[in-house]
Amino acid sequence: MFKSDMLTLNFSETKGGNHWDDAYGLGFSLGLHKRWERIAFGLTYTSRQWMTEFKAYDDLFFASMDLPQLLQAGIAYSLSPRLEVVADYKWIDWSGISQIGAEPLRGGFGWHDQHVFKAGVTWHALPKWTFRAGFSHAQSPIDERHVFANALFPAITENSTAVGASYSISDTSEIHVAFTHTFENTLKDSGRGDLFSLLGKGSKISLEENELTVQYSYTFAHGTGDQKRKAGYRQ
Repeated sequence: MFKSDMLTLNFSETKGGNHWDDAYGLGFSLGLHKRWERIAFGLTYTSRQWMTEFKAYDDLFFASMDLPQLLQAGIAYSLSPRLEVVADYKWIDWSGISQIGAEPLRGGFGWHDQHVFKAGVTWHALPKWTFRAGFSHAQSPIDERHVFANALFPAITENSTAVGASYSISDTSEIHVAFTHTFENTLKDSGRGDLFSLLGKGSKISLEENELTVQYSYTFAHGTGDQKRKAGYRQ
């Protein structure tokens, strides 16, 4: 769902008039996971999410607002039966989406690809309690030449940290709580880009986020992972 009153390339307000418009999408994901004694490896590929177009905002978007393909790989190592450290890498193909990666004068937002690096730790403190903490770093997909064109899309944060806990209600049910803080980042338009950059030289965008997540999970084919975790705790 999307609504906006932002300016078009003709510097007039979009005909969408700040009313809601809908788009629907379709894509797929493939994953691979392998665990040895103390080491585990995971690989995930998520395809491009092909979206329908926003009809009310065809003067704002020259193409559908597809979501980019992702490639993610991670490795985990058990320091002990209760403590595991993880490292993760993710590539986001923003430049492959013309509506997002194209230069502002061509109707895009000038985003470049992101390389995201993450590290974390999982602690099985008690049979029913698991605690997690992590840190993530990625360079902003928006640089100083595209600040003004992204005034309504200030996705410029680079560093975030998260803590969380899981409580096992039963062998099949768990409750999860997580808090994520994304540190503030500010960018100023250098005026060295296209016409939008020249006109908006000196414009600043800033973003800081806090997110709280509460989740319930139910495992239909249970036993292997949970039993290993509890067996590891008993050791």
